[in-house]
Amino acid sequence: MEIIAHRGASHDAPENTLAAVRLAWQQEADAVEVDVQLSKDGKLVVIHDDNTKRSGGFARKVGAQTLDELRRLDVGRWKGKMWSGEKIPTLAAVLATVPDCKRLFVEFKCGDEGIPEFSRAAKDMGKRSGSMVAICFSRETMRQLKAD
Repeated sequence: MEIIAHRGASHDAPENTLAAVRLAWQQEADAVEVDVQLSKDGKLVVIHDDNTKRSGGFARKVGAQTLDELRRLDVGRWKGKMWSGEKIPTLAAVLATVPDCKRLFVEFKCGDEGIPEFSRAAKDMGKRSGSMVAICFSRETMRQLKAD
């Protein structure tokens, strides 16, 4: 059996943040699952919803904001004062936390327009690219990911 931390250690830390991912590794998760959306400027950012209302308090579509705009939001404060200042991470930042022999499950919320950025991230991982697993509800997106 494997323990996969859903959105990181989302029970204990604000979901889909570096704090939640790092805490999941500290809690000895075998893998972490995160969600990705595509920013206006083509960056894969780690956030579940297609807007920033719930986690960032700002009702605007993720895809209508640049990475810089998204990084200005505080997505930790809703979970508690100790998490104030947590930012929306990029997929690359989350990938940098993955320890050897651990895996990251990346759920595509954005669709196939995120494939080029995902492929770049996988290539940047080099030999460890097998530690990143894509998941998605779209069969077509998964078909295109596998072909890429």
